[in-house]
Amino acid sequence: MEPSINIPLGFAKENFSESWWLETSTILRRYGLNLSDLSATEEEAAVAVEPVEEWELPDLSAAQARKLVTNVSDRVRATFRFVAEAPESGFTTREVAKVLGDHDPRALRGVWAGITRRLRSVLDDEDARLFQWDEVESEETWRGRVSPTTHRSLRKVLGLD
Repeated sequence: MEPSINIPLGFAKENFSESWWLETSTILRRYGLNLSDLSATEEEAAVAVEPVEEWELPDLSAAQARKLVTNVSDRVRATFRFVAEAPESGFTTREVAKVLGDHDPRALRGVWAGITRRLRSVLDDEDARLFQWDEVESEETWRGRVSPTTHRSLRKVLGLD
């Protein structure tokens, strides 16, 4: 039997590239399955996931970080500030939610999606990912981090260094 992992569908939908979804959909259709027919139960969403692979995080220069944090919503800007103030080793989505006044980290989906869209625009790279999500700590809390260079650049442009 092949090794397998469980990935919460909500996380996959927000963080996996369109090409991944297309390829996965094609494979599943061969077996008579359709991704749109799948839904995650609360129990499935709570499964702890170790990363399948670590993707290369972008090393943003100060100029790129400045573009990233300019003309964004207050919630996104506060998230960037929190990430920059957090230790280089990372932060949890629960910590970010608390800073933004949310009780549920799942309420941050729009923030993460906005950051991802903005990053991909700044870098002109449709597959770019700012965060490495290392593990699921619970069904709604993820531990994330940015590259050390990006962390320093964010700190610089936000006036923290």
